[in-house]
Formats: sequence, C-alpha cells, structure tokens
Amino acid sequence: MRFAPSLSVVLAAGLWLPTARAEVPVPPPPNAPAETSPKAAETSPDAAETSPAAVETPPPAPAPAAVRSVTAGDFGCLLDWPAVGNTRFHSLAGPVEPALSIARGERPGPFPPGTIVQLMPTEAMVKLSAGASPDTDDWEYLKLKVGKKGVTIAERGGAEVKNIAGSCHGCHTTEPRWDHVCAADHGCDDLPGFVVKAALKAVAKDPRCR
Repeated sequence: MRFAPSLSVVLAAGLWLPTARAEVPVPPPPNAPAETSPKAAETSPDAAETSPAAVETPPPAPAPAAVRSVTAGDFGCLLDWPAVGNTRFHSLAGPVEPALSIARGERPGPFPPGTIVQLMPTEAMVKLSAGASPDTDDWEYLKLKVGKKGVTIAERGGAEVKNIAGSCHGCHTTEPRWDHVCAADHGCDDLPGFVVKAALKAVAKDPRCR
C-alpha cells in the first residue's frame, strides 16, 4: 500500500511552494530610442524666457554734434528766410523745417542747435549747442549793424545783451514748449504796436535784399 505524503513532509522537503525568482533587467536593443520622462519633456515657462543678461543692449545714441559759432556772413536778406507769423527763421545746421515745425506749434521745443531767429534785421537770437549757455537755455543774443555791404556784429552774449526794453533774455520768457521764441500767446509780454510796425518796415526795406 502506498501513502500520499503529508503536507508537513512536503513543506519540509521544499516541494510545495515555488522558489521566488529574481528579475534580471533586460538591456534595450542598441537602436532603441531612449525613454523620456513626461516631467522631463515638459518645458518650464521660465526656461523658455531669455535671461536678461543674454539680451544685447543697443549702444547709446551718439551725442549731437556741436554747431559752429554764428558769423556776420550767416545773416542775409530776411525776405529770403521763411517766416512763421512775423518771425523769420534760418539754420546753421541742416534743414530749417524742424525749427518751423516748433514755431508753428506742431511739436514742442527746444529748437535745434543752429537755429537763427529774427524779428528785425538789427537783432537776432541763435540756439547754441546743448549745455553751451545754461543760464539762457543755450540761446545767444546778438545786436547787428546792417547795411548794403553786409552785417557787422556789434554785440553778442547771454542775458547781459540789452535793447531799449531791457535784457533780451529777460523779455523772452515763454512757456517751455516755445523755448523762448516769442509770438502771440507764447507767454511773453506783447510788444507795443509801434515796435511791431517798425520791425516789419525794417524787414521790407532790408538793404541786403536789393
């Protein structure tokens, strides 16, 4: 007679429970693409931004060139100069149109360096290079002697230059946008009517225009 082995005998012999097998990782084939972690594949919004240090800073704009000093030969027939109102304009440096645009109120001042402003043949104001005359916001005032043979500069300077009404710069106290160039509603004291008439008559009879 044969007997089936008891459970205790089987367990003791190690025949009942299977032995656990260790898993050995299998290397991927040589040409298999590498797996990418979903988190690693995500692009951080911060990472996409360009670092401020990596942005190239444009070079600073060059400083405007200094304009030359006005000479007697720069003054000519005022009837040949464009006018805004009763005031004539000329430029030592480039086109005069930017100065005319400011005088017409199309944009605010300051006037470009080299701008020459005249109401009458015997007086002028010239815009100097930036910083040349801080006390007058870079305006130079001139008194001229005018004749058929040309012009002689009798006096030039800043606030110390005067006419019968006092300091030239003291009279030219406009709102900032007009940059000291007087006209109606610019903030200056109005010129007496007889002075305006005399200025217009002098321009009409400018001896340099003949």
